Amino acid sequence: PSQVYFKKRLRVVQGIGNLWRVDDGWWSAPISRMYYVLELEGGSRITVFHDLLHDRWYKQAWTT
Repeated sequence: PSQVYFKKRLRVVQGIGNLWRVDDGWWSAPISRMYYVLELEGGSRITVFHDLLHDRWYKQAWTT
């Protein structure tokens, strides 16, 4: 993505810090996703993923 909404504002993506693909669950409910760590204008970093099976984008919610 070249732009994302983050904290209720449209932000320009300045770079991709990392990316990886996950394909799993073929025995039950398959998933196929591309994950991206996006570097946004202003210095923020967020992780998003593209659900390749349903062609939808999501912000990753990390829990600790």
